[in-house]
Amino acid sequence: MCICSCVTLFSTSIMFSLRVSASRVIILVITEIRASALSTMGQVVQCMKEAAEPYLHEWMPLVLEALGSPETTIQRSATFVAGAFIHGGGLSG
Repeated sequence: MCICSCVTLFSTSIMFSLRVSASRVIILVITEIRASALSTMGQVVQCMKEAAEPYLHEWMPLVLEALGSPETTIQRSATFVAGAFIHGGGLSG
């Protein structure tokens, strides 16, 4: 699978997991999924470095939304992604 296919698949699953809402029990599970998805996004950005820049406009609104989450695990993961973009994903220069 090429990197473009991986990024597209990852992007689609991130959007799905960051926008799902349901009952409180499911929300607790989804909170962990959202935090994991954001952490994975941050790791992808760290690996891709400048190659992640084209995805900045697609992914950053999700990160900004997550920063406003009442869940601290989601906020921490979103902060990690923002830092990854700043330090190597196209926002540093």
